[in-house]
Amino acid sequence: MLYGYYRRVGVYMMQEAFRLLGCEQRQEDVDLVKATLTSLPEWHAARPYVSSATDLSYDAGIVDTFLHPQDRAYTVPQLMDFAAQAGLGFWDWADRLAYNAEAGVPEGHPLHARLPHLSEVDRWAVMEIIAQTRGTHRFILARPERMKTVPPVDFTTDDYLKWVPRVRHLLEVVHPEDKATGRLARLKRDWHEFDLTPEETLLVKYVNGEHTVADILGLIKTQDRVDLSQNVARAFFARMYDQGHFLFHHAGAHYQP
Repeated sequence: MLYGYYRRVGVYMMQEAFRLLGCEQRQEDVDLVKATLTSLPEWHAARPYVSSATDLSYDAGIVDTFLHPQDRAYTVPQLMDFAAQAGLGFWDWADRLAYNAEAGVPEGHPLHARLPHLSEVDRWAVMEIIAQTRGTHRFILARPERMKTVPPVDFTTDDYLKWVPRVRHLLEVVHPEDKATGRLARLKRDWHEFDLTPEETLLVKYVNGEHTVADILGLIKTQDRVDLSQNVARAFFARMYDQGHFLFHHAGAHYQP
């Protein structure tokens, strides 16, 4: 984990103010910080963070946030540079949802026409700036030799058929599909709600952490008598991966310590 810069801009403004005031890690200065935070105007840049950070309810959290002598936050590009300078590869985010443009930008927004032309890192960077929800970046880095032992999740080739999807914890059903009324199934995780087409509902039906995508397509064909297009499966599982709702592992991967 590293701190995210844009969400914490107001924090660094207040850190600078308290530094100029000569504040240290002592009770009288903690009390000063508390009093100052409660008197901030509603439009202040620190307000969104102060109103949502649970660790500011106790003194140790106040000290760690505003009176810490060493505090560095990172943007997405700076995080990638940090990994490279350490000789490590960026494996993935712990949860891709916060960096996903399709989930974070309203349908029909003109951004959807521009973002696909950017690199993946640049898309993440744009979403970090627009959403400003990342007080922390949580991610996985690995040594270069480790990166080579497991193939990346990739939906541009037919290798995706060998991947095994499983549902991420806390993905829940808002309401199931109702064929009689034509109501689509609707799922939710965190702040993101989305509908499933009837074809996508069939795909989810067989996701159990053991079946490969190829297995799932075969089960739909034999059990549900539906010859589902591979392109439908590819697009759906790619979207679930990019939004962090499904996790994937390779059925034929050999993991090395």
